Amino acid sequence: MNHNQLIEAIEDTGFEAVLISSGEDRSNIHLKVDGVLTHSSMAMIETSLQALLGVVNVEINLVVHRISITCKPDQTGLRIFIQVIESVGSRRFKATIFPEGGREPHKQDEIK
Repeated sequence: MNHNQLIEAIEDTGFEAVLISSGEDRSNIHLKVDGVLTHSSMAMIETSLQALLGVVNVEINLVVHRISITCKPDQTGLRIFIQVIESVGSRRFKATIFPEGGREPHKQDEIK
């Protein structure tokens, strides 16, 4: 049964139903990773993030040290991502929110 059918069934019983979230909400989080980064270390970070519940997609940009994560915000979030990144590789990485006006300002407009 999808959410529209559920709302209809509730309304058929005489109650009002309002959909607050369909569970399809997604957030895009961009993190900057500092430390000695190689393709293999970024692959380890990517694999660790993809294993988290609620992570839909992980994209790595090794050139600007950015990790872009698409996730379901009701299942996971920023603090968990930072903890995972900083725990990979004997704690040699530091993760922060990717700075606004970074090397791709058009992405910042898209996020807004």
